Parts: sequence; C-alpha cells; structure tokens
Amino acid sequence: MKIDFSLKDMKQKMAGMTVGQKADYIWTYYKVPILAAAFILIFTASLVSAILKNTLSDPVLSYGVVERADVYCGEAFDQIAAEAFPDSTGFYAPERCSITSPADEASPYGPVQLAAHLSAGDLDVMLADKAIADYLVEGEAALSVTDISDTAIGRWVKEFEVPALYFVVLSKGEEADASEKNAEKRKAAEHFLEVIQGM
Repeated sequence: MKIDFSLKDMKQKMAGMTVGQKADYIWTYYKVPILAAAFILIFTASLVSAILKNTLSDPVLSYGVVERADVYCGEAFDQIAAEAFPDSTGFYAPERCSITSPADEASPYGPVQLAAHLSAGDLDVMLADKAIADYLVEGEAALSVTDISDTAIGRWVKEFEVPALYFVVLSKGEEADASEKNAEKRKAAEHFLEVIQGM
C-alpha cells in the first residue's frame, strides 16, 4: 500500500509541473537509483563486449621460437608478425612464446616444455632449429617443414651462431586439422611464411 500511496502522491505532485520541472523533480529524488541502474547497464555492456571480443578475436596464430633464436631476435619476430597481421585484420597480434631446444644439454626440460605446449594445442607454428624440427617430425607433430635459413631473419640468426631455422606448421590431430577453424590458421601460417620469405 505504501508503494501505491507514494506513486499516487508522486503523480499528484507532478500533475501541474512542466516537463523541465518533472525532470528536475525525478532527478532530485531518484538520482541514486538512476545512477546505479546506469552503472549496472554500462558495466554489463562492457563485460559482454569484452567477452565477445575475446571469443571472436582469437590470435590468428600462436607461434613458438626456439630459445636461442628468440634471445637475439624476439623483437624482430614480433615486428615481422605485426607486419604480417596488421590490426586492420581484426585479429590480435600473433602470440609468441620461447621454447628451449630438446638438444640443449644445459636445460633438460626442453622436451617436456615443448610436449606440454603441443598437448595443450596452444602452438600453431614453430620457428625452430634442426633439433626441434626433427623432434616434431619424428613425433608426427609437424604438418610441414620449410627451411628459412636463407631468409633475412634466418641469416641474422646465423650471425649469433644459432643453427639454421625451420618454419614448422604444427598438426593438432587429424580431426582438428580438417576443421574450419584450423583451415583459417593454415592460411594465416602460409601468409606468415610468405612474409618471412619475402624479406
């Protein structure tokens, strides 16, 4: 009854007011609920927008770089990736992670680290030395292997006495490789390779 009474009371008070006076009256007495509702709407809209953006704008490629090459050329790889996939594509920049070579005796965790990335399916491409390239081929984790030691980035890596680089497109399993989502990633991988070879 109190609610009915207050609504009737409010209607009676506002009956003789102009539109401007009504707006002033509502703002004076109801600004806290109005601001709270506006905050909730804005927060909900931004949350939904962030979720949709993260869902629809996955990294076009996640690529790993053998640690010895990454130490010297990490920023160069990022620059190449940025040129290959500019913001205008609608994708986030490709993600890079550093991988320890299985042949590196100083770090026995290389094979475990690489196996963890492969089993998680969070790598699409590897810029690898021969040891990793062979490891991926033997483990049937490679779809294709291309020697990129004769490219600009490959020659630069050689200056730091890093073994020849290979561009390895990774398999995610027969069924996954045939999926539409991974077909798009394969096209992106081919484009990435073309950019590297064209430098």
